Amino acid sequence: GSGSLMALTAAIIGSGIGGLAAGIRLVRLGYQVTIYETLPYPGGKAAGVALEGHAIDSAPTVIRMPHLLAQVLKAGGKSLADIERATLLQTHYRIFKTPNHWLDIENNRANTTDNIAQFSSTDANRYEDFLERANLLYQQSFATSPEQNSEKPSVFASLKHKAASAVSTGSLMQEVQSYFSDDFIQQAFSFYPLFYGRNPYDDNPQSLLLHAIEQQWGILSVKDGLKTIIAEMVEVFDDLGGKIVLNSPVEQITLEKRKAVSLRLSSGLPKTYDAIISNLSPYTTQQLLDRSSMPQTPNRRLSSSFFLLHIVHDAAVDHLSLHNILTTHTYKDTMQLLFSKQRLPPDPWLYLYNPEIGNESLRSLLVLTPVPNLTAKIDWHKEVFPFRDTIVRKMESYLPGFSNHIIYEKATTPLHFRDQYDLPAGSILFPPVKAAYDNLYYVGDNTWNGLGMIAALSSAEQVAKEIAVQNPI
Repeated sequence: GSGSLMALTAAIIGSGIGGLAAGIRLVRLGYQVTIYETLPYPGGKAAGVALEGHAIDSAPTVIRMPHLLAQVLKAGGKSLADIERATLLQTHYRIFKTPNHWLDIENNRANTTDNIAQFSSTDANRYEDFLERANLLYQQSFATSPEQNSEKPSVFASLKHKAASAVSTGSLMQEVQSYFSDDFIQQAFSFYPLFYGRNPYDDNPQSLLLHAIEQQWGILSVKDGLKTIIAEMVEVFDDLGGKIVLNSPVEQITLEKRKAVSLRLSSGLPKTYDAIISNLSPYTTQQLLDRSSMPQTPNRRLSSSFFLLHIVHDAAVDHLSLHNILTTHTYKDTMQLLFSKQRLPPDPWLYLYNPEIGNESLRSLLVLTPVPNLTAKIDWHKEVFPFRDTIVRKMESYLPGFSNHIIYEKATTPLHFRDQYDLPAGSILFPPVKAAYDNLYYVGDNTWNGLGMIAALSSAEQVAKEIAVQNPI
């Protein structure tokens, strides 16, 4: 146990949600855990950005399967109730067809069905079948244990990468079209791959399981977003006796006979650990393992990247929900331009994240749109302003006069994802990873692509279990 002189040690590189969750679980199991964070503050991508003194999430935050978060907090005697204004959303997504006509996908299937009926009664009649299909994809992709609805809802066993027979051979869009005939409704249920840089017309239907997950467990909204969650997790980790070392980039992971044994930091001698966990991108981790050979470029096609606008404004946006989508009248052409021709679309698909911020007169808005990654010949130094104007013009058609209310804004291009997060070509996704070395484990949202918070929290649980089996205390 942790009281003995020979407590087993674990090092975690990176203090994102996955790193912190793994740290909490391991400390609870009796390991001595140290988290090394390069930045002067914890949180990684989840730390958010400060805009003129306002904290806002650095990327869209759809907090799915809140019970996974509850489990981690419970390890430190906390609950979701301790997080300021943590509430389940009534409206999951508000999807705009025109400025005054939108579809709400709600956490209530009867309401969602009624909402679809305003656009197409035949499609409304198919929604139950669609949801059943999404549930099937969910059940097949995740091995869940029987105590699903008991006191402690189970987390998934490993995501089965080869899902069973019911997965169709077609694309996600073909799957959606087999249920819904209205073009707008098809857009409203096929956007999931866009959140992780894939084309709905090519990607497999797997991500529809997210719709089932959202319907089963709800989507959480938290004041100040992920920053609040990070603060709670750091507190739990500290209280349990874990140690976070900030401003401490790891320079190398040392291997002996294909086993990860120690970390070299910029200061001092290498430190040896019983288990080493990486919460970095797989690409960065590979660079730490062996400086002499550059990592393989991923064998799967790179995903697209994102263009983000963080905006502080004083406009009245009462008809926006928390998660909003502005559809495009040329969905297929826009996707074709983005993914095949690798050009910037004139009518971009936009996702608007509209959190409340403390100051009542000022609000923040995060606008996200997929854009080609850096393998495309786009000169972002030249394109950043014209493309920003394309986006704001489109927003103006839904929020008249909006541009007159912008107080501060910051644009993020694929160059940022390349330079800040070491993502090759600024591509958002890297193929999911399994460690090739003993004693080295991966946690974070790059373990199961596209699942975000679910992947970060589930991978932490998986890894803690694996380590406990390998190194019993």
